[in-house]
Amino acid sequence: MPSFHWLKRAYQMIDRKLRKNLKALHVVHPTFWVRAMVTFSRPFISSKFYRKLSFVENLTQLAQMVPLDQLNIPDAVKQADFDMMIREKKSNLSKRRAYSMTVR
Repeated sequence: MPSFHWLKRAYQMIDRKLRKNLKALHVVHPTFWVRAMVTFSRPFISSKFYRKLSFVENLTQLAQMVPLDQLNIPDAVKQADFDMMIREKKSNLSKRRAYSMTVR
């Protein structure tokens, strides 16, 4: 997970002109800590830039916003997304089984 200082430096590295012309910034696979850091840094980030920021839970949601063939997504990120999807499906399946057992 990136530190607050890293995020601040990354934000400052984006040229002011680019920040103004930026249409959207999508954060993929945000953790609780990344969300919290962004929330706590909100007073230091312009409101216009904050409105352009969106959190995307997985690559499927990102594909609905941006054509993925135009992005260079590392294989490790694709694999992590796939693993997360499998874990979520298994979790949902076990929840359904538990529910169906209690209903009977």
